[in-house]
Amino acid sequence: MFETPFFDHSSLDFYLLIYKVFLADVIC
Repeated sequence: MFETPFFDHSSLDFYLLIYKVFLADVIC
């Protein structure tokens, strides 16, 4: 697991990408 100490606009896209890939992996 990964923990997010803070959110900023640069890392937000990164976490969003990981979230999408995670959901896609769970659904498929």
